[in-house]
Amino acid sequence: MVEKINLRQSLWALECFFPPDFVASLPEESLLRELLCAQHSRAEMWRQHISDCLELALRYKLRNADLKARLQKGDWETFSATINELRCAKFLEKLFGIGSLRWHPPGRKEKVGEFEVVLSNLNKPIFVEVKTIVPRELERMEERVKDKLHQYVEQVDIPCFLHVTIRKAGDLEDFNGRSFKKFLREELSKVNIGDIEKLRKIPDYRDDRTGLHLEIGILPILGEPRPQSCHIGIISGEARFSKDHIHIRHSLKKAEVKLPEEKPCLVLLCSSTEFPIDEDDILNALLGTLGIHYQLISDESASAPEPEPFRQPDGFYQPRRNNKLSATGVYQRIFTERRIEGKLEIYHNPWAANPLDYSIFEGKGVRQLIKIDEGRMEWRD
Repeated sequence: MVEKINLRQSLWALECFFPPDFVASLPEESLLRELLCAQHSRAEMWRQHISDCLELALRYKLRNADLKARLQKGDWETFSATINELRCAKFLEKLFGIGSLRWHPPGRKEKVGEFEVVLSNLNKPIFVEVKTIVPRELERMEERVKDKLHQYVEQVDIPCFLHVTIRKAGDLEDFNGRSFKKFLREELSKVNIGDIEKLRKIPDYRDDRTGLHLEIGILPILGEPRPQSCHIGIISGEARFSKDHIHIRHSLKKAEVKLPEEKPCLVLLCSSTEFPIDEDDILNALLGTLGIHYQLISDESASAPEPEPFRQPDGFYQPRRNNKLSATGVYQRIFTERRIEGKLEIYHNPWAANPLDYSIFEGKGVRQLIKIDEGRMEWRD
């Protein structure tokens, strides 16, 4: 009995947002119901961790209709993103002390994911934006690209079927339907209707901006009368983001537009799953995709120099762009036997308009990648 009473008292914040009548109304198959009701040690650890995060929200008077709706929506991505915002705030409060956070004003449209770190030794507060990286599952990506292709292909008035092979899905967040339709009309207009009876291809469709690459074959429509619009007969190939760093850049792009210009800005990235965000993908996203320089020599007797790695100029950190972002942090969850703890790494922007002073995090267990001199960065623990 004592254990049950203590557990109930420790979860008081959780019950403020998820009262018993709401929990009872959740579908049996709901992931949220599983989290709130499952009777095993891991679920109890999760409930305690989430209750601690919600206690912070209540303490800072963040409880409003928007926060409650996001938590109770039942969509796991929305729930994860909301809890990530609170757990990042709680982690920073643990580093800098009670009262070090400020929601004033409480973010755009009262969103919890925007707040400031206010310290007595800082001339300006640090603006913090929290973004959750959501992995795109293969099945969902395939359905998404198929839906988009069907939608635009059937608006092209050329009587044939297409065999579309997805070689690279790229960043489907920015799929340009108008460009794709124009390409189809132009290429199919060059095809003689009689030639459609002989299975053939049109040029591949490539979108350098999004990375989408499609191979397109033409199939005849058998029987009369011929329909007057183009259709997709077959879609094959894998539809997934070409690289995880592309999705990370897209998340940073959405965060950057919200950042103020007059103070240091830190964007914290979290994973929506228990798997950490890969360091190589972060470096590719921020500093540029890693490449290798090979030197060709004409003298066959001479030994070739060792290949040299270099960063291509496609990173989010740029000398003349995205300068409002002072640094990017990666928050990771660490699971122990009894609790869920946090770990933070910070990647400073060497071209930031308002640099984030790395000494603020020194001695606090935060690993940081900082600028040493022109063209060179170094890890500091």
